[in-house]
Amino acid sequence: MYEIIFIAHNTHQEKYFKTLSENLPFSSKVIRAKFSLCNAPKIDLSKKFEELNNKYSGRRLKLYKKYLQIESRLIYCEYKKIIKKYNPKLIGIWNGIKYPQFIINEFNTKKIYFENGFLPNTTQADCKGVNALNSVPRDKKFYQNLEYYKKPLPKELIPRTPVKKLEGNELDLNRKYVFIPLQVNYDSQIIYFSPWIKSMQQFFEVINSIADKFDFDFIFKAHPSDRVTNYENLIKKAKKNVHFATNPTSELIKNAKAVITINSSVGIESLLFNKKVITLGEAFYNIEGIVKHADNIQELTNILNSLDSWKIDEKLIKNFLGYLYYEYLIPSSWKNPDIKHFEKLKDRISQCLR
Repeated sequence: MYEIIFIAHNTHQEKYFKTLSENLPFSSKVIRAKFSLCNAPKIDLSKKFEELNNKYSGRRLKLYKKYLQIESRLIYCEYKKIIKKYNPKLIGIWNGIKYPQFIINEFNTKKIYFENGFLPNTTQADCKGVNALNSVPRDKKFYQNLEYYKKPLPKELIPRTPVKKLEGNELDLNRKYVFIPLQVNYDSQIIYFSPWIKSMQQFFEVINSIADKFDFDFIFKAHPSDRVTNYENLIKKAKKNVHFATNPTSELIKNAKAVITINSSVGIESLLFNKKVITLGEAFYNIEGIVKHADNIQELTNILNSLDSWKIDEKLIKNFLGYLYYEYLIPSSWKNPDIKHFEKLKDRISQCLR
């Protein structure tokens, strides 16, 4: 019997989990998931199919969906076999929301979920889930009496290399504007946690429809990891004060009047620069006094109309960010784990095992 079984679905995960297995004081094993046969239940793939609908069409889409209906049962059987054979106290898995890893949630074994950190050079590791499902306290009062506001926070963001040429232009940022970082249409953050904005095209249409009510600009930037979406048609439809930029994200944040996001980690990064952040989706940082949230276009319009009277609670926000940076997140990226990473993760795993 092992205390932890790490289940990997690609080479990067396998390498990271093996590093953890070698450096953590738990009996553990890393398994690269394959296919197995058993009497498996039908797996709910509705959210995965939403993702596919945003990426593919026609016969290719139909064939892919049929393939996944078969594959999902084979993966379920693999997970079942692993749990029966090794009887672990804890399963370590990446993300736990995306396909196929979400299938692990069909089983009652305790889990720890891993994901990229939402502050520079950090990693998420949570017994409850990642992103909107994480265990970060949502109560404003929790952060009011903390003392993290005195501690330094990272001020330099790590730039991401685009997978394709970004649509838009390098803009002069010497203007009043609201920055809008777009997300990936088919990302789990949109599929699962964006109740009223279902695509980046819809996001654009919402902003474009209200833009001429304001005396400032709206600047979009395409997500660097979006391989599929083409924004050229939207650029042609944009009103005079709506633009697409290719400037570095850090510059777009620093010079912005405010930032509108669905639930991107750019929202958290914007708080590092004392920016007013408006969220439109479900986000773990939808906390009173830290951001403002809009559930519809009218609420968004009202918030934008009150930007000048919005007073930022810097102490509260710094306490929140300090809690994330010094307590919640695992220091160092999973790509380059170090002794601090292993020590913090040892404590986190011990909590999950209790």
